[in-house]
Amino acid sequence: MSETMIDMKVLRIFEGELEHAIKCRCVEPCSTEEYINEMEDIITRTRIVSSKKDTYKEEFVANQLVEAQINPSLSTKMRHELIDVLYTYNNAFASDNEPLGAIKGHEVDITLNIDRPYPPVLRRPAYPASPRAREALEKHIQ
Repeated sequence: MSETMIDMKVLRIFEGELEHAIKCRCVEPCSTEEYINEMEDIITRTRIVSSKKDTYKEEFVANQLVEAQINPSLSTKMRHELIDVLYTYNNAFASDNEPLGAIKGHEVDITLNIDRPYPPVLRRPAYPASPRAREALEKHIQ
């Protein structure tokens, strides 16, 4: 895991409190200057990661959710939460590149038996009816 991802995790664990995050990164007690440098480093790294994620999310919304019809009565917060969930789990949904149904490693060959002699199911008439019912159907059709 990269340092940036570790910084993001530490910030998430301590709910964004930089002081706790820096204390976790500094093994030894650090000077004020080192403390400030660590703080700036963490802030810079997390901003870079956040901006990259936002760019990818914007592309996802522009490309994948163009035709999506999201309930207009949702609040802005709920709409953003829904988009976050869709973005986070976008691999669970079908796309142009990977449609659903193609599960690698679980391919199945289905062979249809259409050669003579036909299987009993194929020998049956399409709409089985007794002779009396067949007469009534023919009268009704004419």
